[in-house]
Parts: sequence; C-alpha cells; structure tokens
Amino acid sequence: MFLLLVLIVIYSAIYLTIFVLAHKDANMIKPLTGMTVGMLLLLAITAFICLFFSHWFISVIILIVIIGLINFLFYLLKY
Repeated sequence: MFLLLVLIVIYSAIYLTIFVLAHKDANMIKPLTGMTVGMLLLLAITAFICLFFSHWFISVIILIVIIGLINFLFYLLKY
C-alpha cells in the first residue's frame, strides 16, 4: 500500500508538469489525456485496495476525486 501511495505522489508531480505544459503548448493535450486515464486507473486500484482493507471512507474520498477526473477527461476529449 505504501508503494502505491509513493507511486501516486510521483505520478501526480509528473501529471502536474504535463498539465502546466499543456497550457503553454496545445500539442501536450494528447499526453495529458493519456495521463488522465492512467491516473484514473491508479486511483481506481487504490480505492479497491482501500475497500478491501475495510477503509471505506478513504474509498469514498477517492471516488469523489475519480468523478472529478472523469469530468476533466470528458472536457479534454472535446479538444
């Protein structure tokens, strides 16, 4: 579980970098879309593991984040 959290923190830093670069260069929209899908998968795995270990409250918080990322993904798919 700890390794998964470290992976999410590192992935989030890279994701933030791509997000900032996408604001400067329109060619970075496709990598940002791909990374959003990757982040959704990472968060879904984390939510499932938390639910498996009876930490349902953390799973609910992650579910809210996943809903927001899905909304952002649909926004990215327009471009």
